[in-house]
Amino acid sequence: MELKELIAFKEDKKEARKFASANRKAILSQKKMGIKHGGGLILPTNATQTQKAKMQEGSSLVLDVVGNSCGFMDSHLDVSLKGSFTRTVNGGAKNARFLEDHKQLVCGIIGTNKGVRVEEISIRQLGYDKDGSTECFIMTVEPKEKYNKSTYYKYQDGEIKEHSIGLMYDKITLAVNDPYDKEGYEDWQKYIGQVINREVAEDYGFFFPVIEQKVLEMSAVVFGSNEYTPILGAAKNFIPIVEPKSSNEKSKDFYEYLKSLK
Repeated sequence: MELKELIAFKEDKKEARKFASANRKAILSQKKMGIKHGGGLILPTNATQTQKAKMQEGSSLVLDVVGNSCGFMDSHLDVSLKGSFTRTVNGGAKNARFLEDHKQLVCGIIGTNKGVRVEEISIRQLGYDKDGSTECFIMTVEPKEKYNKSTYYKYQDGEIKEHSIGLMYDKITLAVNDPYDKEGYEDWQKYIGQVINREVAEDYGFFFPVIEQKVLEMSAVVFGSNEYTPILGAAKNFIPIVEPKSSNEKSKDFYEYLKSLK
């Protein structure tokens, strides 16, 4: 088992914190080397009831989906900081694939990536019971029935509630609530105020602030490492491409499209 995994599975959180401090360089190095997917610990939750984003039958399945929300300590003990997705959305994330369960296979592609962005979203809208807002990595996706019928209809029925991104860390550090760990304690004081589920970080006594990361893909999942990754609804400002029709047909179709966005 790798050092980064040993931390998470130590039963004694105080010992886990000491282990993290003692192996800081090796753990951070390992975290930056691999691709992060879902999994990890099961953390305490403050989630409100998840709302199903059920689509009207026959409506266009072009959706705005939260791939990751900043400020939440996730099951890998990581916290994506505001600004950590800025570079990737202007670069490689534009070509990130839309997958099922992080299957990096041709058969794992379930739709198309129509665009990515960073947007400030209400924390309550994400499903966490707290005031305020936070930055989110959002991908506009179009699930394709011809790619994967099962997943397509699960989206249509509102059964897909969480998402997860496959990513690599470019800049990550270790924050430790221990004055004897000078570097770690400086990062703790610098970043703890940005943690939304702060009580979880304080319980562990350490976490990994992610300063910059690159997104390789986004997946529909049952349980993501960050559970606050819902469907926001039909895509904003997305105009579907249609074949030319008569004026009467155009008016009718546009009216139906507007109704589907409600």
